[in-house]
Amino acid sequence: RAMVEMLANIDARIRFVRMFDITNAERLKATCLQHLETLEAIERRDAGKAVDVLRRNIEGGRIQAENAVKEALASAHAIYG
Repeated sequence: RAMVEMLANIDARIRFVRMFDITNAERLKATCLQHLETLEAIERRDAGKAVDVLRRNIEGGRIQAENAVKEALASAHAIYG
């Protein structure tokens, strides 16, 4: 129950970022594979691996969202600037 509440809280906090992170099928596939890899590591009780995969997932999402926002700002500037 505590885990479900924690995940719901995280989901609510990153919803905005996800709009810019998951922008195509490739990124969605990569994210799903990382989530599965995380779950497998947890199942094997390999905390180090789970943390590593989660860090890669978060960093990839951050970079993707940052790039998407930069592109949106550049497009807006080209149109309205």
